[in-house]
Amino acid sequence: MWKIFSKAETVLICVGVEECGNGPHVSSLLADVNAMIDDILPKISLSPNTFPFPDEDDLLFSDERWRSVTALSRCPWFQRGWGIQEAG
Repeated sequence: MWKIFSKAETVLICVGVEECGNGPHVSSLLADVNAMIDDILPKISLSPNTFPFPDEDDLLFSDERWRSVTALSRCPWFQRGWGIQEAG
């Protein structure tokens, strides 16, 4: 498998099967998390103990879309030993 993935420029995985959660919810949540990272990343100080943790009342923590991520992670695809490696 490493030969296949090491030569690939792009790898697409399909994990949006209906039984495995709500694909659009997972996609929109991940897009929001990526946007948050892009916003915070330039502000990160390299000094020790300065990681910019979100506020405890940040809406991202209570977002209902996390349930879709939980359902997705329980799909059979993620139970395979190499599934996470393929996604990575």
